[in-house]
Amino acid sequence: DKRDAEALAAAIPKKKDFRNTRMSGSEVLAKALAVAKRNGDDLSGYGEPQISLQERDGRLVWFVSFYQVPVVPGGFFTIGVDDASGQTTVYPGM
Repeated sequence: DKRDAEALAAAIPKKKDFRNTRMSGSEVLAKALAVAKRNGDDLSGYGEPQISLQERDGRLVWFVSFYQVPVVPGGFFTIGVDDASGQTTVYPGM
């Protein structure tokens, strides 16, 4: 019955709504591109960056991943951008 479904839905813990971010996807991408450029990365041999948003230790963190084309082992790197602070971390490919 409808009331049972509503009660069940109300009992499920709510995850943080990823639409409530401080930074937009375009702001994150601009920041990641600036970090890559500052680090001397030539992105001409890379495909379109892939952007994801994850919750890590209670914080929202954007991840912008760059993959060489064609794909080669270790031919990628990811730049993490903390949504609240804008702090960046570079994760090199392995």
